[in-house]
Amino acid sequence: MVKKMNVAVTAAGSTNAISVIKALRCQSEFDVAIVGLDLNRRTHIAGSAFCDAFETVPPVAEEPAYIEAVLGITWEWKIDLLIPILDAELDVLARHRNRFDPRCCLLVSPHETIACCNDKEATIRFFLDNGIPTLPTVAVPDGTPVAGLLEEKGLRYPLIAKPRRGHGGRDVHVIMCEEDLVLLRRVHDPLLQQMADGLEYSIDIFCEEGGRLRAAVPRVRLELRAGICYKGRTERDPAMVDQARRIAEGLRILGPANIQCFRSADDVRFTEVNPRFSAGLPLTVAAGVNTPLMALRLAAGRPVGAAMEFEIVTMCRYWQEVFYHEY
Repeated sequence: MVKKMNVAVTAAGSTNAISVIKALRCQSEFDVAIVGLDLNRRTHIAGSAFCDAFETVPPVAEEPAYIEAVLGITWEWKIDLLIPILDAELDVLARHRNRFDPRCCLLVSPHETIACCNDKEATIRFFLDNGIPTLPTVAVPDGTPVAGLLEEKGLRYPLIAKPRRGHGGRDVHVIMCEEDLVLLRRVHDPLLQQMADGLEYSIDIFCEEGGRLRAAVPRVRLELRAGICYKGRTERDPAMVDQARRIAEGLRILGPANIQCFRSADDVRFTEVNPRFSAGLPLTVAAGVNTPLMALRLAAGRPVGAAMEFEIVTMCRYWQEVFYHEY
């Protein structure tokens, strides 16, 4: 018998959320009703057109109002599975986990996991402490002579400047020479990281309690726009998957995550962990691994199953419009 499931997806206007909603729609194991949540009104985002119902919520920065709104929606709509999308939402929801009805599966890793992943400096420390290959990275405190700091830490140009708690590729700058260090003024709480050689990869994973890996799909990011993969290809790489397993277990990830790394020949360097569904999720689903379906099974108390085999697929994206006729 097909089980009825009510699912709420936050940030419904984002590419990530629409990717999740598409994956929930392309399975037949569950009869899914989707409630989209967003701070924008329904007719100002495309994602609401793919939902069965829609609710406007306060910005997550207004934490008390945001939490009360989400709690009320999960109660009113009898939500079985809540899938948060934004990094800031993960932190807030993880801290308020005990306020949710136990019948609602909150698809969020433990708060300690979220705190580590949302802090890029803490993530690099985790990699170093656990023997995960990474790139030389240094925090740049206000007023610190950067040239001397780079020499002390052994970093050389070109470098990447990024915010310690940034996301979505925002405020990331390439530093080619000392004159480019002026770009650090545009970055809040900056990190400087050695620029990697080779191609950028993202590994979509899904885990059960304690970071037990149930799926891992590496994909090369062939073309990016605003930090989102617009052209990519799945690739089989057992060594990369083994490292992803170590990361998942070490961080005790629950549910989805995407792990970012760079590969040059046989050398792989890991840079970030995002404990949520990725915008490149459609490629993973097309390769035969529907991780949002695994989330439905987790919420329903069914065996999640393992999905470690997948197809080699290339994805090329295009724009598609949604129209609302308002009177």
